[in-house]
Amino acid sequence: MRAMMRRMFLCFVILVLSSTLSAAKPGPVVFTLMERFEGHSDTPSSIRDVSGETYAYTMLSLFRKLDEDVFGNIFYINKLSLDDGETAGNIGGISVTKKHSKHLSMNYSYSYTSNPERNVVPSSDTDRFSIAANYTINPNTMSAPSYSILTTYSTGTDFSYGRTIAEKFTVKDKFSKKSDYAVAYQYVYGLNNSEQFTNQYSLDLNFNITKLDRISFGYLFIDNIYSGAAYDDNIVRLSYYRTIKQ
Repeated sequence: MRAMMRRMFLCFVILVLSSTLSAAKPGPVVFTLMERFEGHSDTPSSIRDVSGETYAYTMLSLFRKLDEDVFGNIFYINKLSLDDGETAGNIGGISVTKKHSKHLSMNYSYSYTSNPERNVVPSSDTDRFSIAANYTINPNTMSAPSYSILTTYSTGTDFSYGRTIAEKFTVKDKFSKKSDYAVAYQYVYGLNNSEQFTNQYSLDLNFNITKLDRISFGYLFIDNIYSGAAYDDNIVRLSYYRTIKQ
């Protein structure tokens, strides 16, 4: 946990320095609090059996415009298993997004995950870098769905493990002024083992309660096809977001 706090403090310092050194006046800090309940149909539990498990997530995110078309974000997530009442993970990170045009944006991120020991599962710590390019085919559309393609390269910080590349195709549209949906497919390929890991299919329904409050219902199906995969996973999510501006 101390290592997590040190990394989060470093991320905060980097974000502050980035905004201070920026030529343009930084924007206000936007705080977002998320509470999520997530149920899995098949996932390895803390006693290594493959069965359903339910988690509760709490996330605090700080977002700020650093420069013209440049945005920074730091976040912390606590993951709690509702089945055994124990902390299943702590995740912290920082990201910088650069909007190059109305079609293309790039995201550069670092994350640190600390998983405590749970029953027979030993503790583990992981650092990761990710680079992502998001291309929106028809931005600013008002009367038709928008289509986007996201390409993400992710790796452990020593570049010797966990190297993946993912392609995600998303369709978004509105039900009304206060509600929208997103349907997506993602292909994940492992570069270390040179094999496809998963096919992922998702549906998200979002509803704006007020200008600062939002709820989201989500479904994700993970088709695990890597060597030795013994199960697939159906995930159902209910999320609440509260935004506070500085």
